[in-house]
Parts: sequence; C-alpha cells; structure tokens
Amino acid sequence: MKVIAECLFTNDYERMKEVSIFIYGSFNEEELMEIDNSISDSNRRYKVIFYEDMFCIHNLSKDEMNSYSYSELFKIEKRNRGYVFFIDKVNIFYVIFDDFKEDELNILDNTIKSYYEVVTDAVVVIENVEWTNSRVYTGLINIYHFKTFKIACFLVTIFTLIMSLNIMSKNNNKAMILLIISFIPIILVIFYLIFYRIMAKQILSSMNENNKKFRVLFYEDKLEIITLKKLTVSTVKYSEFYKIKKFKKGYLFNIQKYNFYLFFFDEIKNADLEELDKKLYNFYKK
Repeated sequence: MKVIAECLFTNDYERMKEVSIFIYGSFNEEELMEIDNSISDSNRRYKVIFYEDMFCIHNLSKDEMNSYSYSELFKIEKRNRGYVFFIDKVNIFYVIFDDFKEDELNILDNTIKSYYEVVTDAVVVIENVEWTNSRVYTGLINIYHFKTFKIACFLVTIFTLIMSLNIMSKNNNKAMILLIISFIPIILVIFYLIFYRIMAKQILSSMNENNKKFRVLFYEDKLEIITLKKLTVSTVKYSEFYKIKKFKKGYLFNIQKYNFYLFFFDEIKNADLEELDKKLYNFYKK
C-alpha cells in the first residue's frame, strides 16, 4: 500500500488544549489537567500513517498499531483547522493541518474528500449559556401553552362578572354564586404560576452540574451544544427537533414534547439575531 501522508505528535497538555479549542472552541483547564495526569508515558507519542483507503495510528512507545478504513468510520469532518475522524459516535481521533507537510496535506485532502463533511464556521455563537430558574420556567409556560390558558381564564372571569351584575337585582343568590365562580379562574392562574415555579426549581435541582453551563453554535442546518465543564458535544439538525417555536422572548427548541432548549433574544447580538432568524424561518412555528 502506498503511503500518501504521515504525521507525528505528542499527546500532552498543550496538544489537548489546542485540539480542544479547535474542536469545541474552548477548553476546561481543570478537566484537561486531570486527563493529562491520567495518561501514562507509554500513551503519549504517536505516528499516523495515511493510505489511499485507510489510516493507521501507531503508538511509538508500545509499538502497537490500530487500522481504520475511511469507509467504515461513522463519519469524517473537515473543520477550519484540521480533520476529525469519528471511529463511532463517541470515540474520535483528530489531526491538525499544521501536523502535515503542505504537499502531503493536499494529497490527503484529495484522497478523503469523498468521505468527509465540511463543517463551516457557525452562523451564530452564544457563549456561557446557563440553565437557570428563569430559563426553565419560561420554557415550561410556553410548552404548556400557559398564555392561552391565562387568556381563557380571564375571559371566563369577565363573562361571569358581567352575568352576576346583570342578574344581581333579580336574584341575589345566583349573582353571588356567579361572583364566586368568577374568581375560580384567577385562583387557577395563580395556582399554575406557583406550580410552574416549583416545577422549574425541581427540574433545575435534578440537573447534572456538568450540563448546566454550555455554549451554543448555530450552523446552516443544525445546532451544537458544548458543555463547558466536561466539553461534551451534542449535535441536532433543525429538522430533527420535535418543534422549533419563536415566541415573544426568544426561541424554544423541543427535542421531544417536554424536553427542550431555550435561548433568549437578549443573549444574541442584533446582527446575529437577524441572520439566525433567516436560518430558522422554515423550521419554527409562529
């Protein structure tokens, strides 16, 4: 088999930091230090050899080699600074353009072009998003159509009040009953407001701390959630969401009927907001 490109690298803290920024756009120093300390010296130095239909990862210290066919990988992504090879959905391998000689990089790119997906820069990025009581509460009242319920309750209240006033001179007892009934919808509204507040607190307290803070990258056809503590990535295409809804304060993305992400307009720059709205227009339901 003909070798078309090869590269050498040491899997140390600086390398992991560089790659973390390259893949995730950020890095968690505490986590990287923990990972770096857990790697033995025998798992530091690697040589990667690329062939026309496969590549081999050679552990130079152990003299061990693993081979992967391009066609058998879950997927390959070409990003702005390198390639990410997904062995499966969880296990990935990455190389940076700077790892290669220029002529070898061109040959490699032409060889794997039919296999990779080009990942362009995000259209909009929201940094340091955090799950809070306000975010969860706002999501809940939109999912359960609380606004419609509230309007219906107030209409019933107004109607029963008018009815009670009209018949007060004829039948005080019926008027008093209607007057009492007219306050029931208001009590229900207050009850559900309190209920959703309590529910929001319970949902927030049940969340794993590693998932509470994240950054969001919106692309042409998908969004990417990167948790800031563990640097895990979740990617969902807009077409795969149960529903995308634009409401008064922001966007609601329902993964399932009662499982959601919510982003407020005031978290997004005005110029970015206009661009994002164009991308989501065909997906959200007004």
